[in-house]
Amino acid sequence: MKYLLYIFDIDGTLIDSRSTITQALYDAGAEFGSSRESIERASAMIGQTLDTILNVMGVPDDRLEWGRQVYRKHYFGYIDREKPYPGIAETVRELSGRVLLSVATNKGQNGARRTLENHGLLKYFDYLACADNSPPKPDPGSLTQILEFYAGQGKHLDPSDCLVIGDSPYDAEYASNAGADFALVTWGFFTPENVPFEPDYLISEPKQLIELNDETVTVEITWELDLHSYAPKDVKKTVMNYLDAARENGLRTVKIAHGKGRGVQKEIVRAVLSETPYVLRHYDAPDYLGGFGATIAELDIE
Repeated sequence: MKYLLYIFDIDGTLIDSRSTITQALYDAGAEFGSSRESIERASAMIGQTLDTILNVMGVPDDRLEWGRQVYRKHYFGYIDREKPYPGIAETVRELSGRVLLSVATNKGQNGARRTLENHGLLKYFDYLACADNSPPKPDPGSLTQILEFYAGQGKHLDPSDCLVIGDSPYDAEYASNAGADFALVTWGFFTPENVPFEPDYLISEPKQLIELNDETVTVEITWELDLHSYAPKDVKKTVMNYLDAARENGLRTVKIAHGKGRGVQKEIVRAVLSETPYVLRHYDAPDYLGGFGATIAELDIE
């Protein structure tokens, strides 16, 4: 498996919100006294922060709080009209059983939560990095924030373990600034020509996000799995494949050697074992089998 964490944008990536945001901008612009030209320019900037868009519409810095309230009043009046792009709900549901999922968006938390909750998607995302709780994209600070969140759960990841998924040049710059790979979706508000450099992946339909990360790792099935030669990003999928195959081969007890450090391998192994329903229990191996550098797992093969 190439990636352990997918970080999604919302507008133009998960949710088709172009018409609702655009209509809210026109309605708010009528209250601001904005010119039609400025509203059209603002509409072409969806994906940037709301404050930046409001400035383009002529709202001065000292009136931004008022401007936000006016815009949100109109936006929340239309939000229930939004829909996920075709195939997104099914893809997110499938991915949730394979990789970690979080969001990095320049929407506010209220809008992000309500948008995702409206379509049953919120439950699949562990962390929402939004404009009002993290640095806005393309600042990479929110990716650092997301990784710190997972580290607090004992899941130590690097930017190289992450795939940023978005539709805009701001998403592309965000991934580049953070040192993560980038997948550009083609169904959003922007085209590949708008992106300043070639993405790592060009995604034309959501199911490709499953396929690009679905690398089968071949493991010889004995009672012992040695992970020392595996990169951290491959550990989770390798252990999952091994456990399934070990069970199919009738192995009731297996040993997984992950090393004596407190690094990501052991943490990922223990997490997989805890989440696998047919693992009856797991514990440190006795000294003659590697001590705390290995884990013994007992499997229910019935």
